[in-house]
Amino acid sequence: MIIMNWAMSYSSNTVETFSRPHAPVLLHESINVLKPECGACFIDATLGYGGHSELILKRLRSDGRLIAFDADPWAIAASRQRLADYPNIHFVNANFSRLKLELARLDLFSIDGILFDLGVSSPMLDEADRGFSYMNDSPLDMRMDPRLSLTAAEIIARFDEDELKELFFQYGEEHNSKAIARAIIKHRREKPLEKSRELAEILRPYSPPKHYHKMLSRIFQALRIKVNDELNVLKMALEQALELCKPGGRIVVISYHSLEDRIVKQFFTDACRGCICPPESPICTCQNEAQAKWIQKKPARASADEQNHNSRSRSAKLRAIEKR
Repeated sequence: MIIMNWAMSYSSNTVETFSRPHAPVLLHESINVLKPECGACFIDATLGYGGHSELILKRLRSDGRLIAFDADPWAIAASRQRLADYPNIHFVNANFSRLKLELARLDLFSIDGILFDLGVSSPMLDEADRGFSYMNDSPLDMRMDPRLSLTAAEIIARFDEDELKELFFQYGEEHNSKAIARAIIKHRREKPLEKSRELAEILRPYSPPKHYHKMLSRIFQALRIKVNDELNVLKMALEQALELCKPGGRIVVISYHSLEDRIVKQFFTDACRGCICPPESPICTCQNEAQAKWIQKKPARASADEQNHNSRSRSAKLRAIEKR
């Protein structure tokens, strides 16, 4: 197993890096749709560096409660510092696929609303030892949670050509995936491929210069999704969120690429349609009642001003439903 340095150490420099200003995407739009109210209990399923959580806490005031999840212990540490003045927040260092389990440990079995801000935060991309960005010459790690065993370097080292091709096509929507997989296999026969910049240079011949960075983004996205099992845990979390929400509770999701948004849109569509019985069922047994209603069916997008100031917001889509 390839062990990455960042998971082996914890320093004040790391927390300092992660505490730098980070602009939350669609901040006011998402919280306005979520509608946190005094005395209620809400979940921030993707705490990150606390931007959305801070505004939720301000709306909840002192008699409300916020449970904030993040798989990344560095993000938890940074947000503890940022939100130290709020006694009504509880931090959970766990992936949001564990919503029901972790809330049960707190004797919580229903909630008034939940927010998901998916993807990778800007500080995480900037952290040199994490391997999320091809802009840094860092180890190919890409684990959001250091307790996970699989790293991007291990995928590059162990997957065969067909597995790599399928990975880049399915999770990166990269149409030149076969040639890219072949190039990786050829290179690793000569030497291990463990650094992000080395991978980026190997892939340079497989895209025109004007599309090179977009191609790299797709390949790095595919590796990150696989390492963190992002699409499967999203499906699990959405199911748990709908079950946990009280009637009137809202699920708000900000997604950043088509694979995420497709899952969110399909789940919300299914929750908002009448009959949810399997197609092969001869009779309806679900009372033909929708579980939720649309609050934001057509995705909300960042304003031109926000996109100009925060490039990460350009691909963001916000969708929301309300439990019936």
